[in-house]
Amino acid sequence: LEGALNTNPVEDPLSRIISGERLDEVLAQCEITLSEVEKTVIFLRASGMSYAEIGAKLHIDPKSVDNAVQRGRKKLKKALTV
Repeated sequence: LEGALNTNPVEDPLSRIISGERLDEVLAQCEITLSEVEKTVIFLRASGMSYAEIGAKLHIDPKSVDNAVQRGRKKLKKALTV
């Protein structure tokens, strides 16, 4: 998800539309490509939670959180570059 969200408040409307379309594509690929655990972990991580916080919330080891993030990123990168 890194890079999918453009937080620059001073951009032209066309760039905002294109960014929004890219975000829609990323979110759609999340639904199609990722397991439920991978989706949950990636969205919690994107919201600013640490691996330890996510692990505590989901009752899993922080290393399992890291593994899920890495798997999810790899799957999304592959799906979005095809």
